[in-house]
Amino acid sequence: FRSTAASRLLTMGKSGYQVVTPGSEHDTQFDVTLDDVNELFTPFTTATTKLKERGGLDSLVDALKTDTHHGIPQSEVDNGFQARKNAFGDNNLPDPDPPNIFALWWDAYKDEMLIILTVAAVISLILGVFFPEDGEGPSAEGAIEGAAILGAVIIVTTVQAVTNYSQEKQFQASNKQNDDIKIKVVRGGRVTECQIGEVIVGDIVMLQKGDRVPADGFICKMNNCKVAEDVLSGESEPVRKNKDNNFVLRGTNIQDGNCSFVVARVGVHTEWGSNFAITEFEQTPLQGKLGIVARYIGFLGLAVAAVVFFVLCIYWLVDVIKADGWEWQSLTEVLQFFITAVTIVVVAVPEGLPLAVTVALAFSMKKMMKDNNFVRRLAACETMGGATQICSDKTGTLTLGRMNVTTGYVAGQRFDDPKIYDMNEKVHLLLTQGIAVNSTADIEFATSDQEKTKYMGDSTECALLMWINKLNVDFNDLRKAAPESVKQFTFSSSRKRMSTVIPLDDDEFRFRMYAKGASEIILRRCTKFMTEDGSIVEFDESMKEEYFQMIEEMASNGLRTLCMAYRDFKVFDLGEADDDDEPPEMKLTLLALAGIADPVRPEVPDAVRTCQRAGITVRMVTGDNILTAKNIARQCNILTDDGIALEGPEFAKKSDAELDEILPRLQVLARSAPTDKERLVGRLQHNSELVSVTGDGANDVKALRKAHVGLAMGGGSEVAKDASDIVILDDNFTSILKSVMW
Repeated sequence: FRSTAASRLLTMGKSGYQVVTPGSEHDTQFDVTLDDVNELFTPFTTATTKLKERGGLDSLVDALKTDTHHGIPQSEVDNGFQARKNAFGDNNLPDPDPPNIFALWWDAYKDEMLIILTVAAVISLILGVFFPEDGEGPSAEGAIEGAAILGAVIIVTTVQAVTNYSQEKQFQASNKQNDDIKIKVVRGGRVTECQIGEVIVGDIVMLQKGDRVPADGFICKMNNCKVAEDVLSGESEPVRKNKDNNFVLRGTNIQDGNCSFVVARVGVHTEWGSNFAITEFEQTPLQGKLGIVARYIGFLGLAVAAVVFFVLCIYWLVDVIKADGWEWQSLTEVLQFFITAVTIVVVAVPEGLPLAVTVALAFSMKKMMKDNNFVRRLAACETMGGATQICSDKTGTLTLGRMNVTTGYVAGQRFDDPKIYDMNEKVHLLLTQGIAVNSTADIEFATSDQEKTKYMGDSTECALLMWINKLNVDFNDLRKAAPESVKQFTFSSSRKRMSTVIPLDDDEFRFRMYAKGASEIILRRCTKFMTEDGSIVEFDESMKEEYFQMIEEMASNGLRTLCMAYRDFKVFDLGEADDDDEPPEMKLTLLALAGIADPVRPEVPDAVRTCQRAGITVRMVTGDNILTAKNIARQCNILTDDGIALEGPEFAKKSDAELDEILPRLQVLARSAPTDKERLVGRLQHNSELVSVTGDGANDVKALRKAHVGLAMGGGSEVAKDASDIVILDDNFTSILKSVMW
């Protein structure tokens, strides 16, 4: 990997990477160097091929002294990873150069009017000091007018430079906070969270749909993983990852599925870091319009000033001609005419107006940050104040987002206390193992009173994990004891279900699929039913109808319902070609129906009323059951007696004309698909409404970009945040109300 001179210090280890000879200038505890890794990614399109030539992923993992299951050893975690940082660097990108106030002052001085004023001031100084009107010698009093003009120029340029300086500093601080992303990593055998800047080489990073890749590396585990690499490759279509294309690059996004990857390069050494560029501040639409107004007024003032100067000069010329003779001191009158004309121009041009708007918007940004509104685009400060429509998510925005299983049915038996003490052993194993294995969420429990429990991943999945912990089972122990999954069909807004396949040590059945998802969808795919004693019976239509009634009853009480099921297989095709096919989630055996409560935030009903009094229509757009959505919407004062609630499929069938007719009364859209949300925004805009929309996932990106103001949730995916104008840091609807007020 190195030049001949350097390679004399190195030998080839069994891993296929250079082993650095102790005592040399390349001394390190790792069997791979930064140069070796850089060569793998040069160019990045051949990274997988070069990796195979050097022994494959296992070889790289060994060389980096890490493990695909347990991550970096706990001993290194305790020591702060200093050796790794010395060998491979950290994951922080360099801060952009701070704005230079003198450069900003010079930019402000380049204004044409200020240059004209400066010329006039200099001429006035020279004539006033050396050629005073009284005809006597040089006088300091003659410098007063010129000095006053110069003073005005200095004041204007200084104010503008200082304002731009503070604005640039604030914008850089905002950009830095925007990169303050939480990442799930495996270290010392435990799943934990860290900031994107704390990711280091050797980490095992866990990514889900919508997440941004924090570093360069190679995938060690994937499920239907597609990555959007357009920011680096220019290709608009997402790339499906497989064993022949298993690299990921910083700055790209997980478009579908999920994966875990071992970090190989970080910070400025990544492909993204090498192309790191500073984002420049963008002028807002209002600032641009005010600039145009100022320019037109300036042209008009210039024309008037020219006419005044021309007329005064004619009068002066006539007086000179009529006079018997003239003295050269009378030329000072022409200078006075010029100064008068320039004064007209300066007075006419509202130089301070765009500056005042900039100051006001920067002030609003600072105040909005205190109200948990992180403004990514300054224009949103203006636009949000005129919003007439707010299309809001339910979970975590209108509700607390801390879900808990409160009631349901396990093996046909109803429970109202999540702590079920008399569950059959077989039922208990299938239920708890299915929830633990068929999940991408994780929980890091607090170890002291000063710490808080961290919930990582989907809030519904976290609720299920908390439930099985109440059943006296540690989900982490279940995951370690269970066989490693061989296939996972990830959740999507279109499928509304998720399933995971694990191998079995059984003579009859070799594989087991655990499935969970929207209750009505899973129920329709069940043909069998597990009873309380662990036996399996046929799940006939009458029993299904009873369950549908249970779901309706629970949903009408504001509960989100979820079904858990499983199926055993004698043979299961694990080929990659099946990734795009319909998963075999048929002929399932029903295990449980869970009702999950997510209480409405206590401050939301009053906030919704305030919006309505201000002429803003608030609509709920959710993927929940329509009965659950209507119940929550009524609690939030969104759904009124004459309001309309629709489900996504019914909404999609309606023509544009039919939608336009019901839009004024449409208040709830349930079981909605991403296309439904985008279409709703489009129809509202077509009807001359100023629309803001909330979103937290990759499926919300199109709607966020289409809306006049996209509001991303602070706990949502990075793709959604990138597409948004404002990030609601606390995921609270009242913060949206405050953004309107500012």
